[in-house]
Amino acid sequence: MTTEERLGKLEREVAALRSEVRTRKVMIEDEDGAVRAALSVSNDWPGLGLYDEKGTLRAVLRLDEDGPTLSLGDAKGTPRIWLRMEEDGPTLALHDKDGSLRALLGVLKYGPGLVLADEKGNPTWSAP
Repeated sequence: MTTEERLGKLEREVAALRSEVRTRKVMIEDEDGAVRAALSVSNDWPGLGLYDEKGTLRAVLRLDEDGPTLSLGDAKGTPRIWLRMEEDGPTLALHDKDGSLRALLGVLKYGPGLVLADEKGNPTWSAP
């Protein structure tokens, strides 16, 4: 291979690097070096995690075999809101500060439904 051919090959490789980056995980840090966002693939499913200034995971968007899920957590990192889209339809789950399910709203194949629960997660009211 001539010098010109090697140089041409190297230029093509550099051009390809400029247009595409492949990795399994990207960590994004703030000015102080604290991780504030993570984009990764785990068990072949992608996910994005967002962290607050204290390093607590506060939001997660992920995709798995059942569909996409958005989870929002409180200042302690306890998941409080779950929004999920499955094949049968969407569901919204609301949890209290202790992580107990307090309300569930869904639109599934049999129709819409709403369940309210006490602090132990026991249903207290539902419709239909």
